[in-house]
Amino acid sequence: MSLWSEQGVSTQICALKTNKATLAASAAWERADLSHFEELTGGRCNLLLIDFSNGKGEKAKRLRFSLNEKDVMKLHAWAETPPQEPVNITWPRLHNYLVFSSGPHKGMCECLKLTVTRYATDPNGRPMKYPWKFTFDNGYAERVAGGNEGAWFEKSGSYRSEGRAGFSMSDEDYLYFVTKIWESREAFKRYAYETVYREGRRIVDEANGKGWKQPDTASAPVPEAQTAPEPDTTASNPEPVPAGIRPLTQEEMNAPTKTPETETKPSMPKRPMPKKALVSSIVVDDDQLTVLSNGASLARCTVVRAGKQYKVFFDYLPESVKESVKTKKPVDVVLYMYQGEIHCGGTPDMYEPVSA
Repeated sequence: MSLWSEQGVSTQICALKTNKATLAASAAWERADLSHFEELTGGRCNLLLIDFSNGKGEKAKRLRFSLNEKDVMKLHAWAETPPQEPVNITWPRLHNYLVFSSGPHKGMCECLKLTVTRYATDPNGRPMKYPWKFTFDNGYAERVAGGNEGAWFEKSGSYRSEGRAGFSMSDEDYLYFVTKIWESREAFKRYAYETVYREGRRIVDEANGKGWKQPDTASAPVPEAQTAPEPDTTASNPEPVPAGIRPLTQEEMNAPTKTPETETKPSMPKRPMPKKALVSSIVVDDDQLTVLSNGASLARCTVVRAGKQYKVFFDYLPESVKESVKTKKPVDVVLYMYQGEIHCGGTPDMYEPVSA
């Protein structure tokens, strides 16, 4: 249901339970890339409905849907101010753009749907005890290209449902469930601010010559000391030389410039290596990666150790993986299982070394 729960570390945000079903939400938020640090966050919130109406184990239905940040904002707005008018909205979403080349779903993509409804009264005008309902519908559909490059949508009339179930809740349960998701996103935003945002702002300020003013917080990173730019002594009206900074001599000006052998990239905090993760070599078999609607990527890869091909979801796409698409050479990555699927969480150097 959630990542690494076997080791007591879980990405689950919250869950609502009845004697016939469980509705759970788990976090899959992502920090923006340093090159786009102002975006701050991205990612999604994964919903999982386990319906026990027909029994448990293999008889139970497992349905899912991924909320993006816009979806969460809309749900939260309804939580803060319950709508006076009935709510009935459906989000159809291709889970990934990978088209099946064989089997019963040949020529189709996996398609997930979530319908959110709220009716304050029943058809007879009586108040509803559980006015909210989340209805999940998972199946397959053909895809058609959207207006934006790389965007795909469900082809009208092509959807085939493979499973459908719903979960009803009171206004109080809805408020609790959605607020917990919102609080999780807000907490992750603060984490992203303390890491990628501060680093991005420092780089931009230094590039603009503003320098970096140390924030008044104990958790803020301490930047390295910066050398003030040398004055232009060749100008007819040179700027006054700041105290402590001397102008270059003619000999120093004529000296060749030393270029560093390697460019130092901003260091990002490393994450602890989860115990259930596996460092393994993979070869990306596809000629190109499939970009998913949630910003992640998907490709068929051969896991060298197992000697078998698997479908791998890339939460983060390292440069070494991009290179492997072209060269077909093995690359070391961190793999883990999430909701029955193999995910790549980056490269080993992104994680803290595992102690013996």
